Amino acid sequence: MLNSFFLHLLIYIYLLLFAYVMYTIRLPYISIIFAAGHYKQTQYISILEAILNIIVSIICVQIWGLCGVALGIATAMTYSTIAMAYYSHKNILYRSFGCVLKHYVVDVLIIISIIVTTKWLVYMKTSYIAWTIMATKVTFIALAVTLSINLIFYRSETNKLFKKVYVKFFLK
Repeated sequence: MLNSFFLHLLIYIYLLLFAYVMYTIRLPYISIIFAAGHYKQTQYISILEAILNIIVSIICVQIWGLCGVALGIATAMTYSTIAMAYYSHKNILYRSFGCVLKHYVVDVLIIISIIVTTKWLVYMKTSYIAWTIMATKVTFIALAVTLSINLIFYRSETNKLFKKVYVKFFLK
């Protein structure tokens, strides 16, 4: 019984975490839409998001309880994020939506790679110094993984970044 409770709690937490990630990803698109004055044109996205959230939550709450509500939130946020990204790239930025999808795939690849490469780090000590040392290791590994993968998929942009950093810090 207790394991079932913790499983539901874990699912609930991950669904809300995913919904918040979707909300965070969508923030730049909201800013672009508002800055371009396209609020009225995208109002239907927000209305559909609310309707989708309510319908999925009502259906799923009867089956999975609070996890069903979290699923409704995550579903609505995902729809809204994709719709706003599509709208802003098509109607404001005039860029291919394929570049957005590529960016998301690369980001997911980076996240999975960081999780896999830092999994061997086991935190066992309870001191601030031990925690700081481990956090530093994770930071450097994550930085190396992120730069490596971005160098593979976004070579010219990553090289420009390296040049800017080099000029800023080493050619003063």
